Amino acid sequence: MILQRLATSIRKQDWFAVIVETLIVVMGVYLGIQLGNWNEARNDRVREQEYYVQILKDLRSDVDMAKIVVRNARLFDEHGDYLALALEDPTFEIEDPDYFALSVARAGYVHFPVINRHTINELESIGGLTLLSDRHVKDAILEYYGFASNTSQWNELMRAQQMIYKNAHIGLLSRETEREIAVKISSFEGDLAPWEELKADLGPEGLGVDVHTAKDILQDARMRADFPGALDIMEVVHSRLELRAALIEERAKALIFVIEDHIGATPSAPPRRLARG
Repeated sequence: MILQRLATSIRKQDWFAVIVETLIVVMGVYLGIQLGNWNEARNDRVREQEYYVQILKDLRSDVDMAKIVVRNARLFDEHGDYLALALEDPTFEIEDPDYFALSVARAGYVHFPVINRHTINELESIGGLTLLSDRHVKDAILEYYGFASNTSQWNELMRAQQMIYKNAHIGLLSRETEREIAVKISSFEGDLAPWEELKADLGPEGLGVDVHTAKDILQDARMRADFPGALDIMEVVHSRLELRAALIEERAKALIFVIEDHIGATPSAPPRRLARG
């Protein structure tokens, strides 16, 4: 209708009406574009909030994961310390043969911290990082995931160091014992239970290692020149993994605080920084 009136005004050379009707058309188009932009911006903010909520969920899972890795690293290191003591003390008495055999296996275990990248990977794949409107928060998120990626590059080196231990302890445990450990204590990547809990779950038969067998294993280990050094290497590996997991937990908590503060949620208390010795 407005275009018909505009055409009529042009034919009549009613230039005032032409100007007025042209302005009406332009304003209509402008307001339509602005309304579309406002609606799109509103949708972007809604999506941004949703992604922040998902990132917070991922970060909380990272905190839980990191705590498990720290506990497991300490548990593996306890097994290594126990074996080192047994090797060094000629009067060492094996009071629990099953625990001794388990220590030979677990001293060589590693649990790498793996962060949950589900949401950040989705954002990167769809080019959605532009949705994160606050530069400070966006930089904090990218710094966290960059740190996690940079530290994971050491995994291959630590796997190589783990292989040194595995090669040094080959044959110490019989295939039957290795199989019993794998079958009865199968969760190597989860939150591992301490021996007291495992022993209760295993029942009176345990892992089936007697004192005589355990003494033979210890004697064999003492005869291997490379075994003590392999234990020392695993001690370093476990210490590095524990520190890395603790750093991930610290940084994840700090990022949770930043995001919660930004979106107006009740922010968690900012984490204390780890002491650097």
